[in-house]
Amino acid sequence: MRAVTREAFGDVRRNPTWPVLGAHNAILSESGPKEFGPFAGALSIKHMLSGVAVWSAGRRRFRVEGSAFLVLNHGSVYALERRDDEPTESFCPFFARGFVEAAARALLASEADLLDAPDLTPSGVVELREQLYLGAGAIVSRLRALARSIRSSRATALEVEGAFVELASELVLTQKGVAAEVAHAPGARPATRRELHARLQRGRERMHDGIGERLCLAEIARAAGVAPHHFHRAFRAVYGVTPHRYLTRLRLERAARLLAGTDRSVTQVCGAVGFESPGSFSALFRRELGRAPGEIRKIRTVHRARRR
Repeated sequence: MRAVTREAFGDVRRNPTWPVLGAHNAILSESGPKEFGPFAGALSIKHMLSGVAVWSAGRRRFRVEGSAFLVLNHGSVYALERRDDEPTESFCPFFARGFVEAAARALLASEADLLDAPDLTPSGVVELREQLYLGAGAIVSRLRALARSIRSSRATALEVEGAFVELASELVLTQKGVAAEVAHAPGARPATRRELHARLQRGRERMHDGIGERLCLAEIARAAGVAPHHFHRAFRAVYGVTPHRYLTRLRLERAARLLAGTDRSVTQVCGAVGFESPGSFSALFRRELGRAPGEIRKIRTVHRARRR
């Protein structure tokens, strides 16, 4: 595991001791395998710059990799597992209590109220949906840009503090996207749509967690607590693709990361992401991602040679 560097960027701490979390904005970024928890954390974003990690909260498992990220609220009790079968690097911003609430007020309050009471401490607590988020490109782009800046040693305190303001604002705005998904869920009553959306999330989490397994619709629907036909119809209504299409794309993107980031052969990668036939896998990979698996491997080999 790479040595942990502790730094401060104004009021933002990097890799602080645990008691700091929740009192200050902070970033935890580590490499290598790790098991941790259970731990009651502060409001945070869980993201992997490379590799895979699994966060467990309650009875739910959240597998985070690629462009996905997880949001956990203040006080959520969770455990973490990062394995050692591929290079891993996490990047997890933690927010001080009240910080995201202040961002919500800045977005939602009137300009007059913000001018009349600039130092008002917002009442109440912003509760974000605890789920895997995909497609929220603004947050992922900001996370990765901040990570690059910090790693390059060019980051200033003002830049990092500003990045936290922008991340907090984007987190508040993601809830509009969640509300839009809920609105597309079948059901006459809002409460029914919210419950169905929550169950679809559990089915989606099962697909992410079982990316290397031979999952069937019945098993995914069972994890969601929904009948298979109902799950298929509702999933397509909310996400715009069938469960099969969604899982296939997850597997291919996972395969691309393994080909680019590890020394596994194409056949090994094929099996690791749940495909049975290397030939069918290669044809599907090329059709969906525009390149053959071997081309991804060649690019990795060229990049490694240039670094030597």
